[in-house]
Amino acid sequence: MLQIVHVTAKATNAGSGQVVCTAASHLVQDGIKHTLISLAEAEDGSHVRLQKAGIALVEAPSKTQLTALLAQADIVRLEWWNNPQIVEFIHSDLPPMRLVVYLHNCADHYPGIITPELVEVVDFCIAGSRYTHNHGVLAALSEEQRREKTDTVLATADFTQLSDERKPHDGFVVSYIGNLDISKRPQNLLAMSSAARIPGVRFVVRAKGDPELLLKEVHSQSLEHCFDIAGLDDDVGSLLAQTDVSGYPLNYYSDGYSGEALYVQQAMYAGAVPVVFSRGGLQDLVIHEFSGLVVDDMPAYSAALEYLYEHPQERQRMSDNARSYARQMFGSERSAAKLRCIYNRMMKQPKREHHWPLPIGESISYAGTDGAELFIRTLGLGQEDNPFQISLSAADFDDVLVAEQAIAEMQSSYVLQEFSRHYPDDGYLQLWAGLNFSQRGEYSLASDAFHQASRAGLRHWRLWFYQARAAEQLGRINEAHKLCQKVLDLALNFHPAMVMLHRLNTQLRKPQQSRVVLFSYPRSGNTWLRYIIEVLTGRPSISPDNIINDRPICIRVGGLDVNREAQPSAIKYHRLSEIDENDADQPLIVVVRNYKECIVRNRYDLSEREFDFPQEHPVYLEPLRYYHNFKGSKLLIYYETLMQFPERIIADLASFLKLSEKVSDDFLNDYQAHFKHSLKGYPGSQTGGKKISCHAERLTAEQRLSWDQQLRAAEVEIFDNYLSHYCEQDIEKRYNQ
Repeated sequence: MLQIVHVTAKATNAGSGQVVCTAASHLVQDGIKHTLISLAEAEDGSHVRLQKAGIALVEAPSKTQLTALLAQADIVRLEWWNNPQIVEFIHSDLPPMRLVVYLHNCADHYPGIITPELVEVVDFCIAGSRYTHNHGVLAALSEEQRREKTDTVLATADFTQLSDERKPHDGFVVSYIGNLDISKRPQNLLAMSSAARIPGVRFVVRAKGDPELLLKEVHSQSLEHCFDIAGLDDDVGSLLAQTDVSGYPLNYYSDGYSGEALYVQQAMYAGAVPVVFSRGGLQDLVIHEFSGLVVDDMPAYSAALEYLYEHPQERQRMSDNARSYARQMFGSERSAAKLRCIYNRMMKQPKREHHWPLPIGESISYAGTDGAELFIRTLGLGQEDNPFQISLSAADFDDVLVAEQAIAEMQSSYVLQEFSRHYPDDGYLQLWAGLNFSQRGEYSLASDAFHQASRAGLRHWRLWFYQARAAEQLGRINEAHKLCQKVLDLALNFHPAMVMLHRLNTQLRKPQQSRVVLFSYPRSGNTWLRYIIEVLTGRPSISPDNIINDRPICIRVGGLDVNREAQPSAIKYHRLSEIDENDADQPLIVVVRNYKECIVRNRYDLSEREFDFPQEHPVYLEPLRYYHNFKGSKLLIYYETLMQFPERIIADLASFLKLSEKVSDDFLNDYQAHFKHSLKGYPGSQTGGKKISCHAERLTAEQRLSWDQQLRAAEVEIFDNYLSHYCEQDIEKRYNQ
């Protein structure tokens, strides 16, 4: 019996795990035994799929166990991504074997390329797509080498859980199934999607990873009315059967842009019309205007969604074509047949030793190898223009700065982030990760990475400069100033630091205008209140939690007499843990709204799951607890009172902000115009501000009563002082019984 041993970084349910299982399930029927070695602990639930496919799973084996399994195998198949565990494996001391590599990525751009060294060290290369086979290092081989050492076996999806029938549904549904990792998910997904003018559209996102970052973006852009975001489960078939269009605008530079995207194959099989970018393997997978639409840029993506909505007959034609094409061209039977031929060819070769080509004098073992050096090695040897190598070892500091700017601007970052997580004590990997985070506007993550680089022992003064830049962007001016001075103590003439120090000194010399802390539970009306404060003060409000996506209201709506460059008038917080120590003594405004309204508004639209009130009500109570114990200047505003009696509340607000009565009078004279204009910054409003209560109506009378009781039981003093007026009419009687 032929024994195939697959080696992967981590057994998963999707991606490479799905590719292995779909083909192996057919080969097992031919008597071919399959074992999957997961170098790390397997993903939860992956053993179920493997067991169904007839594949034995070995998790996190010892070195001795790993060596024995490899030696016993007839063929070892390495499931290749540029991943630290896989790279360590290929650099280790391996027993003689027949070694096949299956290439799951496009492999034509840094840092996820396939190197000549990898092709040299293995016995045979299988490309998971025609694109991979026809680009990069495989395309550079001679015709004889390509014929003797390479082939294409389509990475095919699992269609067994998909329905043959389309399901009726309301509205127009665009789905994205994939990965929410910031380095993998489509960049500008929200902007590209919401730019499509489609009445009643619903964008359904089901993806691996933590949805919180994307949910925050949805919140900040008030798009909850059209986005449904949740984790990925096994029932993609039900979703695709009710999907009109499968949007897959994956960033070309993403390392997750595999040669053939499995979810697009599944969408086509289910009849959901795919819209993809004209880069990577998808341009070979989708036939433009026959089985889907292939677009070049963001505006074209939005226009394609509109076109498919406006032309239902064309959409139906492409849906039918996609279903037919997928059934003819995709499928595990076809892939299994090609693999069977390749394995038979391999068995005619003897086992041999495999050593990664290294510079003279270097050890083959990866033990003790610095993560940064191992990462660089996977990019290819002898590349003088490799920015990572220049950053690590160049003598000319100007060259180092140019290289590190190139690293910062590198669009593809998933591989780098994988290595930085795997080697947390490697200062250079943390530095490079921080540079990339900074370039993407993720300044908090950048700051954490730079501090980790420092803790890992990186001591060069340029690290302080990068830390100072991140601190400045986060509004930590004093910290940035101290770091900048440290830089100039060692590098007197470093011009960028001199310019920054001058800028920071200017900010520190400015008379510090007071700003208020605006603290509320989400969906309590802070967007409207921020609008009012910005107009009254003529200064922007900010949210340091998400600098890029939660912009000042004056920028979101435009047309306001607000100095966007002025010091902030207010800073918005939703969690106590987010409040910066520098803001702890600032005047405080807490906005409160009926918990039955704002909690439903905040959580229900996003998850469409049952309400988890016990988990959510402590978050709701945080602002009130903080207000109750706050000793400084403070103002409590009830959203309902603001909406019903704006003259009184806005006058109180102006007084609290130490503004003249004329300022509030001028605003109130144009109140209706301001209110209408503010809705431009809040497209998620479902009632246009005409109803104070809307979402609480989704609760039953029993649920509303239960919420009252639970909240009072959790915090009696806070509830009785601030929230009792939100009770159901007879609640007090029930408490007393």
